[in-house]
Amino acid sequence: MPDKISATNEKGETVEIEIIAAFEIPDFSRKYVIYSYNEVDPNGLAKLHVSQLIEEAGKYTLANVETDDEWTRIKSVMRAIITGGNA
Repeated sequence: MPDKISATNEKGETVEIEIIAAFEIPDFSRKYVIYSYNEVDPNGLAKLHVSQLIEEAGKYTLANVETDDEWTRIKSVMRAIITGGNA
């Protein structure tokens, strides 16, 4: 997957995102992406976003994470990325 892609967000807008990490959670049969719009918060920290990533015919769509179970697993993956462990 490229470092930057164009994707359609949940509002139907085409957005350019920078991919920080992409992963699949087989239990949900879904792919997810941690990404940035290259924004920083008032403390100078990068703002990160997480979405489900759907690819169809070479086009990408960002979709909301649907369940608390998904969020729990995504947070586990994010902790593993930060600590260098396995999710």
